[in-house]
Amino acid sequence: MEIVTPVDSYRGRQVDPLWSPSVTVIEVLLSVKISQKTYHGIRAKYVDELLWDLPGGESLLWVFDDGYVLRLCQEMYQQGPRIMNDSLQFDIEAIIGSYQNDTGNVFLGIKWRGCDHPTWELEDDLVRCGVFSSNFELKFWRGM
Repeated sequence: MEIVTPVDSYRGRQVDPLWSPSVTVIEVLLSVKISQKTYHGIRAKYVDELLWDLPGGESLLWVFDDGYVLRLCQEMYQQGPRIMNDSLQFDIEAIIGSYQNDTGNVFLGIKWRGCDHPTWELEDDLVRCGVFSSNFELKFWRGM
């Protein structure tokens, strides 16, 4: 696994999801090469906001370039481990980055052990699940 320079040329490019007619890259927050693929953690905007009940029509997504279009990781592979019922069934291999939105919520880019692609997880959810035993440990993982 290797953190790489985010690709600024993806800004404004369309993502090809199966579930929405138009998703556009606002910015690439971070990029990581895992095995032979480079994944990009992006902030995306739903162009046709009337179809969605999402605040601001924005979301954090993970995409990769298949040579033709930007594809969502979760559509090509089974979605990564998720936090359910305040517990985790998988181990975190690495925290590869973080993003704080306008409301102050912090999302962490997580590389799960045994999973090919990263996911975005809400920092508060990871703390609530007991992934981190102290605030110091969380700051260490985030590289602060």
